[in-house]
Amino acid sequence: MAKAPSVWSCVCKMPQGHFEKLYGGFPQKIRHHLGDWLENQPWEHIMGADPFCIEMANSVITQLVEELKKVAKSSGSDAHLILQWVENFKIMAQRDPMAIIQSFKNICKGEMDIVLKQYPRLDMAFHSRQEETMFHFRSKKMLHKLKQTSAAQQTLKLAVESLQFQDLPGLQKKWVFLMEESLTQLSTLQEQTVKRINIWKKQQQKAGNGAPFDENLLPLQDRAEFIFGKYHELCVMIQELKEIDHRLVPQEFFDKINTGIGALIKSSFLVDKQPPQVLKTQTKFQASVNFMLGSKIMTGVNKMPVIRATIITEKGAQELFAPSVSASESLKDGAGEIENGRSVFEFTQATRTCGAVFKNMLLKKIKRCERKGSESVTEEKCAILFTAEIHFSGSTYIIQAMSLPVVVIVHGNQDNNAKATVLWDNAFSEIVRCPFYVEEKVPWRKMCSTLNMKFTSEVGTKHELSADHFWFLAQKIFGDSCLSYDDLKERTVSWTQFNKVIITVKCQNVGFY
Repeated sequence: MAKAPSVWSCVCKMPQGHFEKLYGGFPQKIRHHLGDWLENQPWEHIMGADPFCIEMANSVITQLVEELKKVAKSSGSDAHLILQWVENFKIMAQRDPMAIIQSFKNICKGEMDIVLKQYPRLDMAFHSRQEETMFHFRSKKMLHKLKQTSAAQQTLKLAVESLQFQDLPGLQKKWVFLMEESLTQLSTLQEQTVKRINIWKKQQQKAGNGAPFDENLLPLQDRAEFIFGKYHELCVMIQELKEIDHRLVPQEFFDKINTGIGALIKSSFLVDKQPPQVLKTQTKFQASVNFMLGSKIMTGVNKMPVIRATIITEKGAQELFAPSVSASESLKDGAGEIENGRSVFEFTQATRTCGAVFKNMLLKKIKRCERKGSESVTEEKCAILFTAEIHFSGSTYIIQAMSLPVVVIVHGNQDNNAKATVLWDNAFSEIVRCPFYVEEKVPWRKMCSTLNMKFTSEVGTKHELSADHFWFLAQKIFGDSCLSYDDLKERTVSWTQFNKVIITVKCQNVGFY
């Protein structure tokens, strides 16, 4: 998938009159020379008067000055004006650096707002770029705090070794405070990474309906490895201090680190190649899993862990992810029998990936669960659960990765209804949910977007469905030939209308191709 466009690349395609009032006293021609560089800086995250933000503000302004000096060398007649602004920024930075930060924050936000009015579909792409900038900013902030904590620890150690006991209470209190802040900021980075992993999973699910999808996991792996490394550093620090005097280190720090590492390990295991979402018994299928922390956890392991694949029902998935259920319970037999449902982790140095491929799995049979009302077998959702037991640093972790919902069929005549169940779930389920809940009714506009995505993907065309096509479909699905475009704005369509009500369609000249 192509890299998401920058805001600036869109600004350049639009009439420059749209942006005249945005830049204030800052020359528009200099803004052009800065290009993408400007929006890649963390303007919106530098706020407050704490030492870190002041340091970051001065650092970014220094980079701004250096960037302007660089572009001045190749800007011809604009060089004099650019160098004049270099001097202006140097003077302003001494007086009020945060004013410069706020000014560029307003410019970048203003450009994005104007572009999104013209290209609203780019909202998610722009949000992803902003999220990346936020992560890097928070990483720097955490490293800054870690550096302060390390310095405080060295001072505390010197006080203990030189028997300056009168200083100990104050120095320990400062160290504890900084360590707590370091752990809090690391936890925030981890929460942001887990959210991003969940977004990746949702994008993977939408790809089942034909949405574009960047399957590259290395950026997320870099984040997970970075966080894992910082947990290790903090653990070494507090262990070192504990060996000097165990009374200096609260036990809760070890507990927080162990809890954080455990959660990070479990969230780093996922299904990177999904099994077919409509799964026919007695038919071979494939899937693969990726353990993003594998290179950190399994280096030097003599025998790689085995991963076991089982199929679980919707009820089983709900029970499995309930807080009261122990992870070990998932090791029991699932809701069906899978042949070739075992594989072993392998580490590939060239791609930095640690995972396993299940090449010839086959679902021999399925145990159907009780269904509600008129629910058919093609509405029954299951999942393939991949489970492994790994050992690290004296602890045992049960890691689990669950596939997207699958519908199991035994005959080809069930295929279309099963695909409808999958399409509805892929399109309208939330990023985080109780397995496998999905709304029974959705706005018609969302249905149109889904149908359009599926149509262009299946047909292999860039020609999207038009408003007339959707109006025609709406007349049929709602059983009303007098519908107007305005009638559809607030309409919702139900799962029953989508898949269970038989629709009679007479051919009309509405331009389908």
